[in-house]
Amino acid sequence: MAAAGAPPLSSRGIVFRVWVRCEDGSSGEREPIEVGWGHRRIRVREIVDRWFGAGCRYFKLIADDGGLYILRHDQMADAWELTFFQRAARANAGP
Repeated sequence: MAAAGAPPLSSRGIVFRVWVRCEDGSSGEREPIEVGWGHRRIRVREIVDRWFGAGCRYFKLIADDGGLYILRHDQMADAWELTFFQRAARANAGP
C-alpha cells in the first residue's frame, strides 16, 4: 500500500497518488479492493480490465460510487496512481 501524497505532474496531466488495499484475486495475483486519497475512500465493485505496461500494471475498475477509474501500479516502487476518472452518468430527471 502506498501512502497518499501531493499529485505529481506528468505528460498526461495531473496524476494522483493513492493508497490501495489489495487481496488475492482468482488468478492468485494481488488485485485492488479499496482505493483512497485524502478523506475519500471507495470500494471496488468490479475490475473491468487489467493489463501490463513497462514495469507497471493497470486496473480499469468500477467503484461503489459508480465511477470508472484506472489505477496504475508501479511494481518496482510499489506505488499506486489514479490515472483516469469518469464520473457515473446521471439519469435524466425529465423529458
